[in-house]
Amino acid sequence: MLEFRVPMKVLVVDPVEESRDALRRAFSGAGDQFRGVASVAEADRLLAEFAPDAVIAALGSEGPEGEAEELLARALAADPRRAVYALIDGSRLEDGVRAMGRGAHDFLWRPISEGRVALVRARFASRREREGGIEEMRLRLARNEIATT
Repeated sequence: MLEFRVPMKVLVVDPVEESRDALRRAFSGAGDQFRGVASVAEADRLLAEFAPDAVIAALGSEGPEGEAEELLARALAADPRRAVYALIDGSRLEDGVRAMGRGAHDFLWRPISEGRVALVRARFASRREREGGIEEMRLRLARNEIATT
């Protein structure tokens, strides 16, 4: 698996233990902090406690329809820099596309592929580095503005 300088805190919400375990191995093996839970209720608690950089939620596999998508929306609203991903069954790609239309950054599918996880990590790291560069530029501009006043 590819290694990146930026470790992430990842929260996975999936009632399917095998896919939670596969995601745990992939992210933990890359040096990330990982929390996996089976329900949206548990995930809601961890959003504040764990403050994840990325949230991955299984769609359509537990609770009322749309509960996982609502969790992703809440996670993004709480921190617009947070990456949110849908987890779907491989035969239901339209669920992933629909979730992206509602704000998810991307989707993963079961069975979990370490290559796909590496791609998600690479996109996250790239986005985080871009945001860090933008923030650094804003700070420099603010310092220059203060110095010239």
